[in-house]
Order: sequence, then C-alpha cells, then structure tokens
Amino acid sequence: MRDSWLIRARRAACERLLPFALRLGSPTLAAMVASGMLRRKGTGKRLNVLAIAKDVFEQDLDALAAYGNQVQYHVLSINTLRSVLFACVGQDLDGVRGDNYHETEAGQAARQRYYDFLTSFLQVLNRLMKFDAVIGCNFGQVALQEFSRAVHNSELPYIIYFKEGIPIPERLDEYCALYEAGYMPKRIFADAVLVNSATGAEMISRMTINGLLPENIYAVGAPRLDSYRIKPSVKSERPSLVVFPFDPHVAFFYFKELWAQDERFQLRCNEVSGADSKLMDSLSENAIEIYRSIIAFARSRPDVDIVFKSKRNCRSKEFLNEAIVDVTGSPISDFSMDNVSWTDDWVAEDLIRKATAVISLNSMTTVEAILAGKPVFVPELSNVFQGKPWSFFHDFPNLVGHIESEADLIIYFDRVLRYEWQVEETEREAFLKRYTTVGGVNLSTNAFEDVLVSTVELNTRQGKTARLKHVAGTLREKEQV
Repeated sequence: MRDSWLIRARRAACERLLPFALRLGSPTLAAMVASGMLRRKGTGKRLNVLAIAKDVFEQDLDALAAYGNQVQYHVLSINTLRSVLFACVGQDLDGVRGDNYHETEAGQAARQRYYDFLTSFLQVLNRLMKFDAVIGCNFGQVALQEFSRAVHNSELPYIIYFKEGIPIPERLDEYCALYEAGYMPKRIFADAVLVNSATGAEMISRMTINGLLPENIYAVGAPRLDSYRIKPSVKSERPSLVVFPFDPHVAFFYFKELWAQDERFQLRCNEVSGADSKLMDSLSENAIEIYRSIIAFARSRPDVDIVFKSKRNCRSKEFLNEAIVDVTGSPISDFSMDNVSWTDDWVAEDLIRKATAVISLNSMTTVEAILAGKPVFVPELSNVFQGKPWSFFHDFPNLVGHIESEADLIIYFDRVLRYEWQVEETEREAFLKRYTTVGGVNLSTNAFEDVLVSTVELNTRQGKTARLKHVAGTLREKEQV
C-alpha cells in the first residue's frame, strides 16, 4: 500500500533536515529526524524491526511485507548511515575498506567518533520506535562496521542478510578462499546470518571470521523470489527472448584458473595482470560471439522481441557493443531495431515472467527463470573450461539448452514455440533446492521470519538470564558484606 501524501511530505522534509542535524553533531536530533525518514513495510504485530536497506534487499523487504504476517519493518537506507559516517569521519577513512577494516589502524579516532554517535543515535531511535531487532544488508560495507558493533552492544539482536551471488558447489573452495581474503571483514557482530541459498550458507560456514558462529548461519532463500511461487504465470502476446548479458569477469571471477598472483584478485579492479590471459581472452571472444548470434537471430526473426537487461555501468555492455559494431557497423548508441530494446532497471521479475525464453549465466536471474518455469539457454563454454564445472547446470544438463551459434538459438527457441520444451520436475526441484534452499513451493518469507522470531526470543531469554545472574551475584556480594 502506498504511503499517504502527508507521510511522503514528512519523509521528504526529514531528509532535508538530516544534514543540518549532522552539522550540529547532535545524535538526538539526527535520530528524531531519521525516525521520520523510516518507511514502514508490513503489518505484522509480533516483531518491530529496523531494516538497513540497499538496492535489491528492498525487493526482499517488499516481499517480506507482502507475504509475511509476523513482522513490521521500518526501513532506513544505508545511504543515511553513509551520511552519518561521512559527517563523523570526513576523509579520515581513505583507503579503509570492509575487508581490511579490522586489520588497519587507519582512522581509529574517526571510527570511535562514528561509533559513539551511533550508540547515542540508536538509543534515541529505539526509544522512539521500540524495535525488537535490527537487520543489516550484508556485512562488508564500511558504514555497517561500527553500526553492527553499536547494535551488538545494545540490547537489540543484530541479524545480517547475506544476499550476494550463489557459488557453484564444485567451486566452493575457490569462492571461499577468494571471498574471505578479498571481500569479507575479519570481524562481524551478528546474532544470526541469513543466506539466500544452501551453497551460500555452506560457503560462509567454511570461512574463519571472528564472531561468525556456524550455528548462527541459516539458509532461508531469497524472499523476493516468493512472488514467482505465488503469482500466476504470464504469457506475452508476442514471443520474446530476454537476455541478461554476461561478463566473464563477473560470471567466473572466483574460478582459480582466472586468479591473479595477488590474492585479492586483480579482476576486482578490472585488471587481468597475472591471470591466465589466454583463457580470459577466449571467454571474452565467446561472449562477443554469443551476442553476435543473438543480434543475428533478432534480424532473422522480426516476430520475436529481444530485450537486453543489464546492470547499470557494467562491462557486459562493452562486449555487446563490440558484437553490434561487428554485425551492423554501428555502435550500440546508434543501433536501432524495432524488435530489440534495452533496460538497466533493477527489477528483472516482470521481464522474466513475460518471457518466452531467457538467456542467462551463473546469475540469480538464471534461478529466477527456472523458478518461473521459463526455458533457459546458456552459452556453451565446456570447450573453454575443458570439462571442469563452470555452470549452475553442471549437475542438471537437461534443464537448459546450450547455445554456441544463431542456429542453436533458432532450434531451441522454435522447440519452445512448438511446445516441445520439457524438463523433468524432479530435476527442476533438485536444482531449486540447491540454489534457493526452499525449493519450488515453500516460501522463503516463512523461513526468514521464523529465524527472526526465534533469534529475538533467544536473545530475550538470554538477556533475562544474564540480568538474573547479575542480580543474584549482587545479592551474594551484599550477603558476604
């Protein structure tokens, strides 16, 4: 349900007031202003939860609000925390990242200012809103390091939702080694860590991070996928092929044969020095060839709508542009075909639900398409990796069509149009169990909220026990006196 104009006006006014409160250095005023910036989602009466949101986690919160019945979420953008961070530290944290935050001595005084401000800020905000718990979006961002510590040192449980990519099970060791060394903080404060897949939960449980306890890691799936389970399927009036462009530097970034000599893996900085450049060149050529095939398919099949859906400012557009120049002689900025369109909007669901078929590789969109019951085509790259696992479908080859050329695409797409595309439901369910935890029917929302409730109840019991022990100890001390 959309907020009233009065609520929206109040939120806009508070957003303008926040910089003033931060310039004054007043955590009390900042908390009062922030309380007016919160966006309420859900009508659950059991728990009142503060949620720190970032990009796609907003979609998860929307799903939790729509399909859950136990929790009301009060959403604060991580950009608000970043504003507080900058006001407290200025430029004193240059060079400090999430992965080195707990190893470097840089900006210690600035970090303490941020922590002190947040401690007072949270106390006031909690008095105003009476939260039962706090949820953070992942745990690598610098703005969340002192925030998680401040929540941890309050009486509120802190829950982390780790929404990042899903590793291929056969590549878990490589993913863990790279992610732990190059991306993860070396210390976390969390009463529970919720993960979007069983393989993701196993990946995190293998890491050695101070404060991360295996018994506090829960695979709950991605709540935003629940809409595929609840809403009826959609059929488009015209055949359509939705393409999620792939970038080899992203799709295979954790594969050991592509690592650089530096453990932080230079591809993270868009460099390939020290990596197997021949392999990367081959992958890049394959990506361009696939895009050539898709553009050629679009030209030969004007009856089919082709939609390219990419992320903003991603390098996959460079490969696509090279393919378009090769096929048409014009760059992507000048390219125009009646049946081809582009979008970089965050939300992929509407496109997937209306698609006749989907092209995707090692992305959550791949999982979404399978969940939506859509035929999925993936670039054929087994020759490049010479038999090594490289795709989500390594154990599920009958779920997808592997394409190398326009001819492959025509064959598979026409099979779909003739209703000759079929997959085994048992294989599909096994795939979804692996990559969404809850399979194709059960709701991630229920699993997510159940962990929230049990974590809060456990924290409440432990808090009461600690206070009782403290009282008992005080009484004994008085008796001894």
